[in-house]
Amino acid sequence: MKGLRWGPFKWLLLNFIIASVYVGTGHLSDTLSILSSQASPVWAPSGIMVAAVLIFGYKVFPGIFVGTVAINVWYFHRHNPKSYFPASVCFGLFSLVESMSCAWLLKHPLCYKNGSFYWQVCKLFVFSVPQNLNLDVKPYFES
Repeated sequence: MKGLRWGPFKWLLLNFIIASVYVGTGHLSDTLSILSSQASPVWAPSGIMVAAVLIFGYKVFPGIFVGTVAINVWYFHRHNPKSYFPASVCFGLFSLVESMSCAWLLKHPLCYKNGSFYWQVCKLFVFSVPQNLNLDVKPYFES
């Protein structure tokens, strides 16, 4: 996705779609709650947003933030806006940090070598086919 040219219209459309997917999956996840007064034990939008960051890059952060704030405003709309809107913004910031940090950790695995831990940048996976046609998948990491 790095080679694509992103104009302002495509960027806005992508972030609108990301926010819409977050709100839609948030509504679906809310149906999984055991009691109507409690939150859902399964929150699918978090995993979907990590996947969005991995696919499209870090430029999707406005869509994640707006989607999180929107689903929290919808969820708490029965209360006084002075009490739930600041909390919704804080939840949006937390969800943004969560998805960005999870994507960063997946792109930079922690490795252990010679008694110490260090971060590696995962460039790609190299697929090689030996002469006897057994597939051998070898991850290639940059040191």
